[in-house]
Amino acid sequence: MTTKHADLVQTLRDELGASAVVDQPDALLTYNSDGCVMDKREPDIVVLPTHPDQVVSAVKHAYALNIPVVPRGAGTGLSGGATPMRGGMIIGTSRMDRVEEVDTANSRARIQPGVINFELSQYLKPYGYKYAPDPSSQKACTIGGNIATNSGGPHCLKYGVTTNHILGVELVMHDGTRLWTSDGVSDAAGYDLTGLVVGSEGTLGIVTRAWVRITRLPEDKRVVLALFPNIVSASEVVSAVVGAGHLPASLEMMDKNAIRAVNDAYKLGLPADATALLLIEVDGVVDGLDDVLHEIMEICEEYGAVELRPARTEAEQTQVWAARKNAFGALGRIAPAYYLVDTVVPRTKLPYMMEQIEKLGKHYNMPMANIFHAGDGNLHPLVLYNPRDPEEVHKAHAIAEEVMRLSIEQGGVISGEHGIGMEKQEYMLWLFSDVDLQAQAVVYEVFNPRAQYNPAKVFPKSKEPLQMAAARRQRIAATMNQLDRELLGSELESAIGSDQVLSGGEANAYAVQGMAPAYVAFPATIEELSQVMAICHQAGASVVAWGGGTQQNRGTLSSAPDVVLVTRRLNRVIKYDPSDLTIGVEAGVTLAELQTLLAENKQMLPFDAPLSEHATIGGLVATGHNGPRRGYGTLRDLLLGLTIVEVDGTIMHTGGQVVKNVSGYDLVKLMHGSYGTLGIIAAVRLKTLPRPLSESTLLTTFATRDGAMQMLKAVQRTQLTPTAVVYLDGNALQTAGLDGGSALLIRAEGIGNACVRHTRELTTMAEQHLSSTARSLQGDEINTLWDTITDLTATHTVQGDTALLRLAVLPGELATALDQIEERAQVYGIKYNVHAHALHGVIYIRAEATTDALHALHRDLLGRWRHCHVLASDPTRKEGMAIWGVTPEGIILMQALKQAFDPANKLNPGRYIV
Repeated sequence: MTTKHADLVQTLRDELGASAVVDQPDALLTYNSDGCVMDKREPDIVVLPTHPDQVVSAVKHAYALNIPVVPRGAGTGLSGGATPMRGGMIIGTSRMDRVEEVDTANSRARIQPGVINFELSQYLKPYGYKYAPDPSSQKACTIGGNIATNSGGPHCLKYGVTTNHILGVELVMHDGTRLWTSDGVSDAAGYDLTGLVVGSEGTLGIVTRAWVRITRLPEDKRVVLALFPNIVSASEVVSAVVGAGHLPASLEMMDKNAIRAVNDAYKLGLPADATALLLIEVDGVVDGLDDVLHEIMEICEEYGAVELRPARTEAEQTQVWAARKNAFGALGRIAPAYYLVDTVVPRTKLPYMMEQIEKLGKHYNMPMANIFHAGDGNLHPLVLYNPRDPEEVHKAHAIAEEVMRLSIEQGGVISGEHGIGMEKQEYMLWLFSDVDLQAQAVVYEVFNPRAQYNPAKVFPKSKEPLQMAAARRQRIAATMNQLDRELLGSELESAIGSDQVLSGGEANAYAVQGMAPAYVAFPATIEELSQVMAICHQAGASVVAWGGGTQQNRGTLSSAPDVVLVTRRLNRVIKYDPSDLTIGVEAGVTLAELQTLLAENKQMLPFDAPLSEHATIGGLVATGHNGPRRGYGTLRDLLLGLTIVEVDGTIMHTGGQVVKNVSGYDLVKLMHGSYGTLGIIAAVRLKTLPRPLSESTLLTTFATRDGAMQMLKAVQRTQLTPTAVVYLDGNALQTAGLDGGSALLIRAEGIGNACVRHTRELTTMAEQHLSSTARSLQGDEINTLWDTITDLTATHTVQGDTALLRLAVLPGELATALDQIEERAQVYGIKYNVHAHALHGVIYIRAEATTDALHALHRDLLGRWRHCHVLASDPTRKEGMAIWGVTPEGIILMQALKQAFDPANKLNPGRYIV
């Protein structure tokens, strides 16, 4: 212990209390690793704060002394993420374990990071809610640790992983600055800092609080154990079940060694010769659950199941799940240790992977066990070995390396939920190019400029992130402004053909907010797009991306673009295997084209947008557009990977085409909704879903808004799970060709009996709340009306005295916000119509107003609500307006990211909040 550290220990004890600081050598041994014992390193000091303020204090002291800071939760991680590779200070958050607020009206809770995962769900149970992500270590792991590694769990097949349930985090930066990445309100403006932090393994800051999404407990569930003669046939069932239109809550796999271990430990009474087991759970409203389970059991029998054993009682279900979640520990009965390999492959590759893993075990003469999340292709092969036998240790590592190589060859990734840490650093070189890693290093440098937070993690040892970020800066600077601007047009024509470049009067059709570009380029391939971007960079030209041109009214462009880059010719399908329920397409494919292709395979993208025959997938991702069908999540939740052409024309890839992935930073979230200010989206990889087996839509009208709001609250208190709920005022109804003072339009999708239940209960509720009419729509009428409602958010037709505003509030504040809109509009003499995505608090206001009245309305709404955005208006009317709402807390980070990705501000300059 150095003198300066001794002084630090005393200072921290004075500030935090003696019990909050650990510095005795024997005690420090407890913190020399997490659940991964590949490498052990002692920290110099451990700090155990009980409040976020104490974290700030500790970090500031570490910053002043320039010593490493390593965040630690419960130490259950399996990739070495909490191992202090360079010593320094561990800040353990396990004592920060308060649930500070439960807000059921807005389906969220504010918690500290030391809250145990399982205990959070137990805490929420009396409210009728749960926290959906449930990793196997949930009785020990903390939410803070889950955030660090974007943990999943057995039920993430239906409910999603951690990133789908974190609404915002309070983050302590490297210098002790504290900020919220988001306030948790949907559709807020700005880069997705929350998405970046989730899965960043403590390298971007320490989370001291989080707003988490809470999920209503399902009304009922069904569980069945399906036994198979071999693990390959069991693996084949997975794609068959999902492909048949079913989305179980869970599809878990265990092989013969795992079955033997849990059978002995939990007395399940499974046959001693059982070779493979699928644990299948379906949940939701009780209506139709038995039908779904029966159909899934029939599929299992079709693929050779030798026994189907339903867990009929709650006690039986609890026993089965206890066995599954403690299966890793049960393996201690048959081996002294195991090496767990976390990887993900497309679902259709599971049979092949299981064959290969079995061969690897035989080749190395090592026993293996398999316990994994089969539904999303997240493999967990376990090599059973003796850690005191060097030869067995070597074999275990060799098998792990082979599994990683096989996964990548099959289109997979190197981590699904455990993270990279130190365990998989070198495998990052197999998955990513130098260019890809440089883009991730940009994020690292912005958040962690002195490499002080959790150093020597995630990135390969030979690729120091600050050096990679510097190399990227040099690369971009080397070609910037190297081409005479007078040659821009001829170089573009040379690259993609003179017939694919417009200029002069011909370019006027692509004017952006009244400003015509000098040139319009139509690249046909990603390589041509790269060439165009490189030429623009060399000429110092500004670039605006144009998909279908449906969202060009958004934002305020600072000056006429030099080049409008139209992506519509990038319209190819890159990879689509319907059985995997994923698709990769180029950015110029329209939403309508994509839906038509998917429909041929009884699949869909559960997402709606105005003018779908023109709106491109790349444009929708870039603008972060969200439609009314939010019961499936938003487009953000469906994104798997992107190909980005950077400002200098370099092609960069992020994410993948598998449904779980925590291999490096989530740049997909950063690029989503960035409005083309960080790079040009060239290709998109998406998760698809089976088309619902049934659907229903109820239109219920009311004489006044109060009746609609009361019914909305009633819907929120039920077990019903509508996929879309839209509120419309009388003027919006009239625009849609309907009558009434106000209305709710409620959509349900899924099992036939469940949809019937929705219609029946919703109709009863409507009657109880004195609706004027309650009508179940039929046939084509359903899609026609939903298309009309979706088109109400179209921005390209807004002109003259009309403006389109989006006001985003907490769902529980919807009625109050609608009251204020009405009151202020009356004061300023504004004609308007309103519709809202009612369960998410997103309100669209189409207002006909003078400039002064528009400014006054917007100013008053911003005085009460942070997120009031002017989505479309005559550009001259936007002057002097904070069109993207109140400046977010993380604006400095957003500006730094913009500067790093686009140092000369040539990508859509001035268009967005940064």
